[in-house]
Amino acid sequence: DSEGPKQLIEKIASAAQKSQKSEKEIAAENKELQQAVTKCVKNIDKTLPPDWSKAVISAPLDTSVLDETIVEYFLRGGRVDLAKLLLKETGKELDDSLLEPFQKVTAVCEGFKNKDLQPALIWVEENSDSLRSISSDFSFEVIKMKFLQLASHSVIEAIEFSRRNFPPYATSRLPEIQKLMGGLAFLKKANKATGE
Repeated sequence: DSEGPKQLIEKIASAAQKSQKSEKEIAAENKELQQAVTKCVKNIDKTLPPDWSKAVISAPLDTSVLDETIVEYFLRGGRVDLAKLLLKETGKELDDSLLEPFQKVTAVCEGFKNKDLQPALIWVEENSDSLRSISSDFSFEVIKMKFLQLASHSVIEAIEFSRRNFPPYATSRLPEIQKLMGGLAFLKKANKATGE
């Protein structure tokens, strides 16, 4: 009772200030503690080896599927010798029906490397129905390359080739065929000018 309302208010204000300070100090200490714990956990994670058993599921390995995959990889790369060697080591033989398509594709790719378009032309002719069913431009592009190759050597051969090979594409590729044939006129003039 000896304290007046003024002094009581001062005591309450003082206590409130002390509680605010301690709350701020506690929050700062808590933040420091959380940072220390986080750092400790990271160091432990770096030090201990990872638990691979959680990431890897143990399953029986079917080596025949793996062997087939490797054989197909070698065949796609044109390495028939390696495919046969692997199959020999596994006690299997290479089925000719599996080998034939890969040999043809390898011959086409080798032909492209050597600027020999004949294997590609043969393949396109054999697979024209399949190529048409998927709306592929590959057959026309091979024929166009052969036409340009012939035109660089002989305009007459290029014209004969175009008569045999461009008609199936006349409706779908007419503007491109016209440009190719028009290019022959300029090629003829260039050949006359150089004396060829």
